[in-house]
Amino acid sequence: MHEKLLDGRGEEWSGWVEKFLEYGWMRKQLDHGDFMFYAHDEKTVGIEVKSVDDLAGRLTDARRELAGLVDNVDIPILLVWGKWLRRSNDVLMSGSNQLTWKHLWNLLQSFQDVGLRFQLATSREHAFERINQLYAYYQKDEHSSTLVRRRADADRRIATLMAIPGISRKIGANLLSTFKDLQAIANATESDLMRCPLVGPSRARFVNSWFRRTEPFR
Repeated sequence: MHEKLLDGRGEEWSGWVEKFLEYGWMRKQLDHGDFMFYAHDEKTVGIEVKSVDDLAGRLTDARRELAGLVDNVDIPILLVWGKWLRRSNDVLMSGSNQLTWKHLWNLLQSFQDVGLRFQLATSREHAFERINQLYAYYQKDEHSSTLVRRRADADRRIATLMAIPGISRKIGANLLSTFKDLQAIANATESDLMRCPLVGPSRARFVNSWFRRTEPFR
């Protein structure tokens, strides 16, 4: 069985770390996500866990954390636990914070489009159970048949894009999915490039300047 890692900082798991240790999790400061392990086929699985209050109250932080997770693991998972309270047709209430359903679902949809898997739990106890169930699930070889097979590793166009600073395999695949070919990417403006999931101003600038370099390749 593969080792399974619990982020050592895990503020959401204060008082629960010992319970995870009893189930074989090991504490380590993770660069992305709250939990990380390897699936049966050696793919990395990362789980970002958030309470409803945390997600609703820190949406900007959630966007940054999910972008890092999607960009750095093969199977990114967001697990949200807690109760949602709805105040009106479009406003979701969580304690003293409020968030519109439109903003929340648009955020989640944008990340689901680039591979994020979404899980719900009703309580922290339920989240604890689900995390351990997910680990057990991904140790079984039959799960592979239900996953979308990605062919980015075999695509030389993505390898070309990965030479650009800040462009990973996943972002390269997103660019090709959005623009269809390298020529279209090369001709795109920075504004056009930022339509692609996970491509912000900095990455758009890098891509744009890369294709407009005048110095010779070395």
